[in-house]
Amino acid sequence: MTELAEEHAVQLPTMTVQINRLEDAGLVARGSDPADARVRTVELTGEGRDRLRAVRQARIAHLTTELAALTGEERAALAAALPVLAKLGGKPQ
Repeated sequence: MTELAEEHAVQLPTMTVQINRLEDAGLVARGSDPADARVRTVELTGEGRDRLRAVRQARIAHLTTELAALTGEERAALAAALPVLAKLGGKPQ
C-alpha cells in the first residue's frame, strides 16, 4: 500500500481509503506476498480490468474528438509543447 501511495503521490491513509472503496466495488482484490507475509498485494479483478479498459477507450475517443477540433496552428503548438509536458508527467519527487 505504501508503494502505491508513493507512486501516486498521496498519503497512505488516502490510498487505503481508495483501495477499500475499489475493493468494496469488486474492482480490486487484496492478497498476500508469499515471499513476505508483511506485504499485501492489490490486483485488478476481471471487472476492474474491464472497467479500466472502458474508461481508457472513452478517454481516447474524447481526446480524438477534441484534437480533431483544433486548428493546424493549435496542433503545432501542442506538438511543440509535448516534450515539456512529458517532463511534467514524470513521477513526483
